[in-house]
Amino acid sequence: MSSVENSVSTVAALRERVAALVPVRMRQPLSWVVAALAAGTLGWMIHSGRLTSFSGFDRAAADADIARTGEFLRGVREERDQRPEVDRRIAAAVSRSLGERTDAVDTALRARLNRIAEETGVRDLMVATGAAVERKSPARQEFIRLALPRSMRDEPDFVELRATISGEGAVDQVFRLVYRITVDPMLKRVEAIKFDPIKDGGRVRVTIRLSTAFVPGHEPASLPGGPSAEALAGFSKYAPLAARNPFRVPSAAGSGANSIATGPAKSLGAAAVATEVPGSTATPEPAVPGGFPYGQWLLTGVVDGPAGTEAYFRNAESGETRVLRVNELIAEFAFIGLQADAARIVAGGATYRVRVGESLEARALEAP
Repeated sequence: MSSVENSVSTVAALRERVAALVPVRMRQPLSWVVAALAAGTLGWMIHSGRLTSFSGFDRAAADADIARTGEFLRGVREERDQRPEVDRRIAAAVSRSLGERTDAVDTALRARLNRIAEETGVRDLMVATGAAVERKSPARQEFIRLALPRSMRDEPDFVELRATISGEGAVDQVFRLVYRITVDPMLKRVEAIKFDPIKDGGRVRVTIRLSTAFVPGHEPASLPGGPSAEALAGFSKYAPLAARNPFRVPSAAGSGANSIATGPAKSLGAAAVATEVPGSTATPEPAVPGGFPYGQWLLTGVVDGPAGTEAYFRNAESGETRVLRVNELIAEFAFIGLQADAARIVAGGATYRVRVGESLEARALEAP
């Protein structure tokens, strides 16, 4: 007898025994109970990995794929929700641009810079523009991964156009030119500013490098207007600096705020201290190195930026320059920080302030 016949006879014998032991009315409910138990056991084995481990199914890998897919879908939803804000920001940038084509933007930029220079009175004007540079999306690799059309991958996000403007004028005029370009509503980035004093510093040549950007195919409704009256009025905080003219070379025979004596440094004395702080006690000046030209070293600028706090000094006679960071020295004075448009220096336990445009000799003693 074959094995198949044996199996059939075994099953038949089991059926007979079950029929003898289980009443007819209980057979159907019992079959449902057995099926439910079998299904529960099978589900438990699949969920625990006991059954799938035999088939090579990796549940951990499947869960990781599900998590990645869910994260991707959540990211897509967030980007979709943020799209109105992105569109608003793009529209705001386009409204400040000068056009949608390189030739139109080049012409508008030159005309705008010339008009600004005429407003400020700067002469010997030169305006030059460079080649336009396309800036493509930093997400190009993501576009490739998503199999987006090549036209979308190669389409530039925006085009950058650089320009240089230079001219000559009085300190007030060149300062106004820099400020006027800075507050102009057009879309731009000022990249560099250079001042070159002419002869005695009465006039200054300024060179400004900047760049503007535009989005191809997105024409602004109109060119940006001029700055507001409030923005123009903001130049008043720079007017005192322009009036002091930090670029003027002092003259020994001159007088006024820009004239600095070239003799040896003098002690401020108790009277000078009492003038600034009535009733205070004079602090003696520290001993100074002999022959140091305090009257020639002018503070030309102070900066508190990403590179740190810095003070810029220039020797009016030799043209030598020094850049001091905190705790660095010029003569016996250590630079310790800024206060508005002044540098704070310390020596011999006393603290002094030097305003932009003044020399070390004109330093003012701070109250203790």
